[in-house]
Amino acid sequence: TEAVGTFKGEPVYPRDAVVVLRSKTQWRKHARVVRDDELPSPAKLVKPIGHRQTFSSATATLEQSELEAGTTDELDGDAPEPDSNRIALYGEWQTDPFIPPVIGPDGKVPKTEFGNVEMWNPACCPVGGEHVREANVGKAAAQLGIDYAPALVGFERRDGRQLPSFDGIVVAACNADAVREAAAVITQVQLEKQAQKRREAIVARWEKLAKAVLVAERLRVRYIEGRHAVSAGAPTSQPEDLVDGGVEENAAVRLSSNRPEACDHDFVDVGRESAEGQQKRCRLCGFVKVVEEL
Repeated sequence: TEAVGTFKGEPVYPRDAVVVLRSKTQWRKHARVVRDDELPSPAKLVKPIGHRQTFSSATATLEQSELEAGTTDELDGDAPEPDSNRIALYGEWQTDPFIPPVIGPDGKVPKTEFGNVEMWNPACCPVGGEHVREANVGKAAAQLGIDYAPALVGFERRDGRQLPSFDGIVVAACNADAVREAAAVITQVQLEKQAQKRREAIVARWEKLAKAVLVAERLRVRYIEGRHAVSAGAPTSQPEDLVDGGVEENAAVRLSSNRPEACDHDFVDVGRESAEGQQKRCRLCGFVKVVEEL
């Protein structure tokens, strides 16, 4: 196309002469592949996008999982050219429509070199295959012994890295219903286990609450009601032997009277009798008890 003019020394072309260039991976997302004879002659070379300096230096620091997933790229899966450190872009005239592989009668799913199937759009699904996206389908296919491949649907950037994104699996169409049924059973079992764990957690919380209530009641009866009972049965004045005991002994009596269970009782007769028996009082804390005489 001839230029229609120049601007600051740069040629200007008509809008209808502008075409979209894409990398090899981007063309695969549009169900097209770059012809082998066009690979050495890209329409344009661009600098890699991102924070990595060069492809060769970046691969030394990438994790093995990222390398196995085929994400050592700066533009959706395309590595820069080793001689120019740039990414090759191609025009649509350099591509052909993508022809998906065929799944044979044995049900074997054709996979990429990374062990997955690129499902950029429905046209990428292998002939005779089906994209199953329910939960636990991979586990179900493995338990049934059915050949499958994870479905690669794109890339996402996490922690500054391009990582693959998978959604479901690809299996032979004849096995898809069996995989779905098995996956539904696995999902149901998981839900039942989660419900059982929730029930056990609820029971544990109620058990903890009941124990706390019982402990609080036992402490209330022992320390609150017991102290009130002692205070109600104690005389208004201390026995003579306690009054004459001095300041230290009287202080000990006042301290121990609040906690009768902590006192080493020394009971003496108080000269009172009741229908139940003879009353005796601790000379240390004032605790009163009734002794039945036989």
